Amino acid sequence: MAKAPTPISEKRLAANRENAKKSTGPHTEEGKAASSRNAVKHGFRSASFAVVRLEELDEVAKLKADAVFCYAPVNAQELIAVEQIALAQHQMRRAARPSAQAATRAAVVRGE
Repeated sequence: MAKAPTPISEKRLAANRENAKKSTGPHTEEGKAASSRNAVKHGFRSASFAVVRLEELDEVAKLKADAVFCYAPVNAQELIAVEQIALAQHQMRRAARPSAQAATRAAVVRGE
């Protein structure tokens, strides 16, 4: 059975309301955009694709160009599918990097 809430004093209620006025979240579009990603840990399964570093933009562009060359899409739908293939390849490479880095660090620690 749920416990009944304990009533709070008028003084506490007034303090809560004053504090709430101070913490209303970001006001600028930039702040709102930044805070919208607060809970994102890695983004591998997100609905939108975000390139994290500028170097990755070049990598994604090269993967797209290579995929377009290999698959030679003939219409917009095929081009979208080929671009998705390139983005998926990029995400798989990005996901593999931390594992490879951890293995390298472990080998260094072991003295290999």
